[in-house]
Amino acid sequence: MGKITGFVQQFFEKGPQKNIVYCGRGLIMNFVDLSCFVMAAEEMNFTRVAKRLYISQQSLSSHIAKLEEHYGVRLFDRSAPLTMTREGNLLLKHARAILDEENQIKEELQDLREGGGCQLSIGISGYRSSAMMPVLLPAFYKKRPECRVKLLEAPLAQVTEALLHGRVEMAIGYESDEDKGIRSDVLYEEEIWLVIPGKIFEACFSDSERERLLSQTRISFQTARKCPLILMGERTWLREMVEAFGREKEVEFYSSVETASIDTMISLCMKEMGAMVCPEIYLDENKLREDGFKVFRLSESMFRRKIAVNYLDRKYQPRIAKEFIALAKQVFHKGWHEKIIRQN
Repeated sequence: MGKITGFVQQFFEKGPQKNIVYCGRGLIMNFVDLSCFVMAAEEMNFTRVAKRLYISQQSLSSHIAKLEEHYGVRLFDRSAPLTMTREGNLLLKHARAILDEENQIKEELQDLREGGGCQLSIGISGYRSSAMMPVLLPAFYKKRPECRVKLLEAPLAQVTEALLHGRVEMAIGYESDEDKGIRSDVLYEEEIWLVIPGKIFEACFSDSERERLLSQTRISFQTARKCPLILMGERTWLREMVEAFGREKEVEFYSSVETASIDTMISLCMKEMGAMVCPEIYLDENKLREDGFKVFRLSESMFRRKIAVNYLDRKYQPRIAKEFIALAKQVFHKGWHEKIIRQN
């Protein structure tokens, strides 16, 4: 807090400001101006930010100009394309910390006022949300019917970015292994399976190879190099997993189709357009085998990932968030997905 306090001390010494808000702990800050600045810095497009805030572009520029006048620096180089100055990047770092602190104060006060709070914002990928939320949310609302849950359903990279910037309170995805101040509460371990249509399995492997593969409990993903693969698009986690394996083992894979949708990937595999690697959460193994598909568990550990609730270590966790995580740990356990499939 020393850096933040020293940073905002300049606001105090300059005297009263328009829209100044007192927020406790000796912090005095123009949160409106700072919020506008942070949004502009993240978006790098004044027109879009003004539309998001439902204000004129002139009003947005005025908020930023106040900060520039106050500190006697330029925060943006407004020549095309718009860029941040060194001073702007410095202010951005501190502005985020100040706004995060103010946000935590409001959350803690709301938690006290409402006996635990009543709203949660959760980031989760679309395919995972469709499988997990119908199981988790009904159980949660039985315990806390007064609460409101807001889901941000987006690719994992966007979900992580939203978590780091405070736009969601928690994210459900893979256990975090990066040093970004993210804490993970593990729910269960998920496997990624290799699924090969029967016709492709017959065409790509000899009799002895098929017999050997079917006799094994787990096989290496190197096996997939002999099959046409349906791959997810670039910068998706499934694609990155395949590419990481290829680099490590110096193996190349042939792709018959590339898609940005996991639903499309599965549908194309069902039409025998190619083999695929897919999380078990999306598959009914018994049904696949009945339809002639070969389903293989992979021997490499990279194809087994821990699913967790991730949240910022530095951020205050309200009581409602802790209750949600505790319930998620009860609901999601080893074999939960197979149990849901059997029930359906």
